[in-house]
Amino acid sequence: MTYTIERIIECRRKPKAIDPYTLAGKAGHTKIFQDRFAAVDSLVVCKFAFFGAGEEEYANILSAVTGEVYTSEDLMRVGERIWNLERLYNVREGFSKADDTLPQRFFEESVNGRVIDREEFLNTLEEYYRMRGWDENGVPTDRTLERLEI
Repeated sequence: MTYTIERIIECRRKPKAIDPYTLAGKAGHTKIFQDRFAAVDSLVVCKFAFFGAGEEEYANILSAVTGEVYTSEDLMRVGERIWNLERLYNVREGFSKADDTLPQRFFEESVNGRVIDREEFLNTLEEYYRMRGWDENGVPTDRTLERLEI
């Protein structure tokens, strides 16, 4: 089994218990952790240290290093901006909603006793796009870009 950050969090049941055998709630969970880790990656610090320190601690460190005041919300916004800029780059390079999927075998073969339901997956993808402020094709909307000042 491959242990991704998300899978480790599921196993540890932190910050909250998440059922590993359903996609319910995973869209929001995914967005939050993508934003968190994009921000942490931009600080060039170890992702695993993030389990011992949260956004507030990292914002305080960033404030101390730069002399600018950063809040935890500012740090999460940095991560969200990074994720949207990466998406814009990928869209420009020809990636689309068709690329936001899993290999066919995940919808056909049992993994840990479960076959992923394609309709549930597509509904979760649509929920994820809405949470990100992207259109139905996975492209950041003008409103999202304005809010993030991109």
